[in-house]
Amino acid sequence: MGISERREREKAERRAAIVDAAEQVFLRDGYATATMGQVAAAAEVSKGTVYLYFESKDDLRSATAERWISALIARLEPKLEERESGIDGLAAVLEAMNEHFEENPRHCKMTLSWLAVEGPPEVTPALEGHKRRIREFVGLVI
Repeated sequence: MGISERREREKAERRAAIVDAAEQVFLRDGYATATMGQVAAAAEVSKGTVYLYFESKDDLRSATAERWISALIARLEPKLEERESGIDGLAAVLEAMNEHFEENPRHCKMTLSWLAVEGPPEVTPALEGHKRRIREFVGLVI
């Protein structure tokens, strides 16, 4: 492995660690009160490092949401391929969601918190990509 590959791997690992930390902080403190400084502390990096990877807290929220929807879509797609009827497809959707949230209970808790306490997020440029992924998920469901 060359130096450039190692650096890219390290950057991806650092980015993932920051997203992990953001999930922890958002869950612990709530998105509205969480700060980039708290995320940096949880990730054990400087605040400046967080800003190298994410332009804003909204960008971090988008990254956490993207992680969840990507995992859910990856779990759902093979289940849908096995189903032959609409009702079987609906069962696949429910199975995939149940499995995902059982394995990742903090995703369920945070999603419900965002919707119930803070309301649906304003669709900012950072959340546009997530909005497209939600449409992809809904398309699979349909």
